[in-house]
Amino acid sequence: MEDIKFTLEGAQEAEQILNSLNARDKNRVYLNINRQAGNIVRQKLRALAPSQSIKKNVVVQKGREHSTQIVVAFSKKAFYVRFLEGGTEVRTIRGGKKGKKKVYKEQANRGAITPRPFVKQAHDSAAVEIQSRMGKDYLEFLNNALKKEIKKVGKKLLR
Repeated sequence: MEDIKFTLEGAQEAEQILNSLNARDKNRVYLNINRQAGNIVRQKLRALAPSQSIKKNVVVQKGREHSTQIVVAFSKKAFYVRFLEGGTEVRTIRGGKKGKKKVYKEQANRGAITPRPFVKQAHDSAAVEIQSRMGKDYLEFLNNALKKEIKKVGKKLLR
């Protein structure tokens, strides 16, 4: 996919807040901000999904490459999304004997799936929304992420 670039309003205040945190807390805040952006992508995918079962299987999860990476994907139950997105060719079965394999009396046509792309469309519309929201409301995203961290720390202190 493409890199998303945006300009921040209130970047100096955000930088001061983030520099006051230690590395672990800073990574948690970045993870929460990225998760909020991932939720926007998930909402767009769910809105454009062609079936209810696909809508249920859109997930936002932590990535493996970096501690602040978020991945928006489909669960294993929705493996067939790639067939819907790109379509398939006509699947045929040959008739007659072929070695010791099953014998079919005649050739059969198993049909094809016509492409119904929705992932690229959802990505493009979500990228525009994320750019505008992150540029304007970055401090709000940061504030929400900091509130979550403060709640977690407060709960740990009360134990």
